Amino acid sequence: MNDNNDKYDTRDEGPATEGPVADFERDMSLRRALALSRCDFERALTLMADRGTLAKRIFWWLLPQVQAVFWYRISRWLYLTGWRSSAQIVHLACVYLTSAELPPVASIGPGCILGHAAGTRLVGRFGERLTVYADVCVGGGIGEGDIGGGDGLPVVGDDVTIGAKAMVLGAVRVGNGARIGPAAVVTRDVPAGATVFIAPPRMMTAGAPAVHSAPVASPMPASAPHSAEVPAETEIGLDRVA
Repeated sequence: MNDNNDKYDTRDEGPATEGPVADFERDMSLRRALALSRCDFERALTLMADRGTLAKRIFWWLLPQVQAVFWYRISRWLYLTGWRSSAQIVHLACVYLTSAELPPVASIGPGCILGHAAGTRLVGRFGERLTVYADVCVGGGIGEGDIGGGDGLPVVGDDVTIGAKAMVLGAVRVGNGARIGPAAVVTRDVPAGATVFIAPPRMMTAGAPAVHSAPVASPMPASAPHSAEVPAETEIGLDRVA
């Protein structure tokens, strides 16, 4: 059941046939997997700015979004050590338990936070301190080719935030510090530090022309269409949704 692990490789040293492996995942052990899980939870506590009592921390740790990342770490450890069938069983149990899909073939850096577990699917290669909100889908489905995340899969940099119901599809790169707005669909590369957004919604009222609604408060506010971060002539892979 324990397969040969020589086929795992990084993009710099050669094409990976079974998915990406980052440097921090080399010689993966259970201790390292648990340390990565602690890093994920510690970042969540830091962002909440409230470490809470022991009872609160236990409650937070049992939340589906935290459990999803924890069990991903366990399944990833099993996968990288060759126990692929066991990894898939743990992954399947995690899907039934949390409704999030973080398959063991994905490579996710330390400090990952899910805003919500249900409907979230992450496949590809992700950097450190990834933040995703509800119903996010990152994976394949458009185009082919391996740029380091697996065949037809994206590569997402460090400190990236992806808003609710957003999608990143295909072999695209999302640069460090980029922000993907809610409901945006990314099918082309996103530069480091860029903000991707869709047109603001319009309010329709009887007997009156359509007007743009006021911006909605969000942990990831949208930029103006002609902001310095995203030049008007550069759509950076966004399929706009009316």
